[in-house]
Amino acid sequence: MEVALGPKSIATPGHAEVFLGRDIAPGWFGWIFPLGGGLARVGTGSVDRRIPPGRCLAEFISRHPECFADCERLGYAGGVVPIGTPAKIYADRVMLVGDAAGQVKPVSGGGLYFGLQAAAFAAETALEAFSSGDFSAAALARYQLRCSALTREIQVGLALRKFYLSLDEHHMDGLVRFFGRRFWTRLVARYGDIDYPSTLAGKIARAGLTRSTLLRVANMIPGMELKGAELLGGMRAFPSAAAAESAATDVPEADGGFAEDERRGD
Repeated sequence: MEVALGPKSIATPGHAEVFLGRDIAPGWFGWIFPLGGGLARVGTGSVDRRIPPGRCLAEFISRHPECFADCERLGYAGGVVPIGTPAKIYADRVMLVGDAAGQVKPVSGGGLYFGLQAAAFAAETALEAFSSGDFSAAALARYQLRCSALTREIQVGLALRKFYLSLDEHHMDGLVRFFGRRFWTRLVARYGDIDYPSTLAGKIARAGLTRSTLLRVANMIPGMELKGAELLGGMRAFPSAAAAESAATDVPEADGGFAEDERRGD
């Protein structure tokens, strides 16, 4: 949904905001993305096919009136986000690109970047096919090979998505608070890449936080205030992560199915 943010909205211009919660976005997330000029893109998603995305969007807006006070709705769009890739994305005289090939980031649902990269690979393969006059599946198989790095990134995203879907809201709250600590925010600022989450995932894993230890952290933290010796004492159960936090100076500060709606401020 595209909206014009009203003068009373507390949404921060120039900052993307992400909202978690099964009531507003079961298995997904809600977002406010600034577009400039007082405009913002607002959306939610759901993995539950029984829940219309529009209902999630309405719930999201109603639960956060402070963000949408006096906003004007300018446009609305919705659709299905394909998650996962088919075994083959080519056949005789055929190459699949974009949503048709499942070239979508499983974590965010975005597909423009992967789709454009795959389109370049498809064009390169097509030029070779025209040059040789061979449009067989065997010749076009080179396209899938060229997409192998994208496919690996999608597989990492699928694993991250599976982990996210395994968490309840208490665990999500705990992990958000945990990763709000200075070391982790600096790590994310340096290595976070929405198009290539495997880079950050690898850094986190090397800091000692594998899937199993993340679940232990999530179980340890819900309801705790993340300060003082309590958390530091709990971190001793994860020596690699504790050592990583103590070496925080090694990470320099970095430079500075969905439904959408858009609004604009005066």
